[in-house]
Amino acid sequence: MVWAPDPPVAATSRTGEAAPSGAEGLRECAVQPPLAVLRRWETSPKGLDEAEAQERLLRFDDGPRRRRARRLGGAVAAPFVVVLVFLGVVSALTGDVRGAVLICALAVFSGAMRYRQESRSGRAAAALRTMVTTTATVLRRARAGAEPMAREVPVDQVVPGDVVLLGPGDVVPADLRLLNSVDLEINQAMLTGESLPAGKHAAWTDPPEGRPGDLFDHPRLCFMGTTVVSGTGTAVAVATGGRTYFGAADRERPGRGTETAFDRGVRVVSWTLVAAMLAALPAVVAVAGVLRDDWYHALLLAIAVAVAATPEMMPLVVTALLVRGAKGLAGRQVIVKRLPAVHDLGAMDTLCVDKTGTLTEEHVALACHLDPLGRTGPEVLRWARVNALWSVELAGRVVGDVIDEALLQDAGNLDSASGVDAIPFDYARRRATVLLGDGRLVVKGAVEDVLNLCTVAGDTVLDAEERARLLRLDDRWAADGVRLLAVAVGKRTRGGPLTPADEQDLALIGFVGFRDRLDPAAPAAVRGLRRRGVALVMVTGDHPLVARRICRDAGIEVSGVVLGREVGDLDDAELARLAGAGTLFARVGPPQKARIVRALQQAGRTVGYLGDGVNDAPALRAADVGITVRGAATGYVLATIAVRHVYQRVFGRWL
Repeated sequence: MVWAPDPPVAATSRTGEAAPSGAEGLRECAVQPPLAVLRRWETSPKGLDEAEAQERLLRFDDGPRRRRARRLGGAVAAPFVVVLVFLGVVSALTGDVRGAVLICALAVFSGAMRYRQESRSGRAAAALRTMVTTTATVLRRARAGAEPMAREVPVDQVVPGDVVLLGPGDVVPADLRLLNSVDLEINQAMLTGESLPAGKHAAWTDPPEGRPGDLFDHPRLCFMGTTVVSGTGTAVAVATGGRTYFGAADRERPGRGTETAFDRGVRVVSWTLVAAMLAALPAVVAVAGVLRDDWYHALLLAIAVAVAATPEMMPLVVTALLVRGAKGLAGRQVIVKRLPAVHDLGAMDTLCVDKTGTLTEEHVALACHLDPLGRTGPEVLRWARVNALWSVELAGRVVGDVIDEALLQDAGNLDSASGVDAIPFDYARRRATVLLGDGRLVVKGAVEDVLNLCTVAGDTVLDAEERARLLRLDDRWAADGVRLLAVAVGKRTRGGPLTPADEQDLALIGFVGFRDRLDPAAPAAVRGLRRRGVALVMVTGDHPLVARRICRDAGIEVSGVVLGREVGDLDDAELARLAGAGTLFARVGPPQKARIVRALQQAGRTVGYLGDGVNDAPALRAADVGITVRGAATGYVLATIAVRHVYQRVFGRWL
């Protein structure tokens, strides 16, 4: 789908005071006490009453009327249509009423064709959205003073000030400030590209320190489009729709949108026609006036020559070809939301791609299971699966996180080891622990953190030298794009509830490794794009070692790696040179992705951007053509080949 977000509108609180928006507004909400946030949005822990919620929905909703007006304005203000209208006015002033009516009719027909096709594409996209009904659970009161009740509403009816209830499997419907939580884990892959979930908690302590780019790591903030992996939470909505973090980031970018390759071509042709007409007028007037000594008729002749030299049918022909291309793509299940994208996708010579959900599936795969000596060991895999099974069962999750899902796939029967208690994974401890019925502990987590709890590794005492060797083993696998987790076992000697204090004197039994799962169609897609002269640039928010491995597996040549924090130190020319030379960009945020796209455009490239995450929105807007698809690796090669096929058949035949 060729995608371009509508520009968001500014938000104000009920009192008229500007509401916090964007990164700074979210940080402000995060560091304020919960009651201050509730007062800011004139709500309470009991939620809004229905009347107030409806009033806010009407106030904050952009509505279809504004979108129709914007689409109509784009069709009327198209440069070719403006040229036709200008010619019609000139013809009318010279007395050629019939010619003026004909030319204006062509202008109206050209604009109507464009508006109709884009409206149909918009309806098709809306129909696709309605096929997936997503709801959110909010606290609402029937009237002021009544007791609150939990009810499900469509996500587009969540308004600022709503108190939202989060549970496993829920999609976060807005930018939220947590009020309370229990073992809450959020999958932020749609935003950050990170496959592993992020731990969130509402505990009110001193505001955490962090760099401005660490907003997604903030424990009290949940972002629209992310999903709840485990745990529960209650939060207040502080931004919805176009006023969310990415909507604000897009609004803060100068200009309404990037001039695409088609727009540049139309602008050049339009001004060339206008210049030719303006140049023809004085030349013809001078020559005809001197030869005939009749300056009035010389002026009429000059206007007639200018009108005759302008191809009045060209706007209509170009629009008709774009419509034909859009219909051809629709037959291949590709929705073109803006007609010029047909040309831009056909002319694209550089494609920037995200990693998560495009070249890779949104899952991780089990890559290895090793004993402390680095050899394949089946025993460590069994204990890791026992930990995963009871981490899910005893924590009350509907499903496990991506790590547990990968471990439990094809796990077989693990009932021989029964769990009685568990401490879920959290991002402070960076490990998960289960207690079995026979008193044994099974711990799975980050290598360094688990090693700190161990006294032996296999049959070897875990001294400083042995610990350094194991950490080097972890680094070697990380360089190959594999994330290792350590697995250890121990014996609990006391009764009572399981606590982190029980995690001591453990024995390391090995490691399990995970790798992002490459989409099977990705290598063929990359080869297909390369054959058609499209250069690929990987732009991801994930770890550079993981991204480099994915590039190697997919067949993308990488000459070097540039991290997001280094992008700000480069000027646009250097940035474009590095991107064109096959540089991999990792740990980059949404504004940096958009800047890379614009730098390539300034270097004369026609740039496409492929992504399906909310963090890709600014780059999708900045690109000459933004592509968002489901099943991306297969989708983008089919879309690109289809567009080039249609483009070559339609434009190659007629232009």
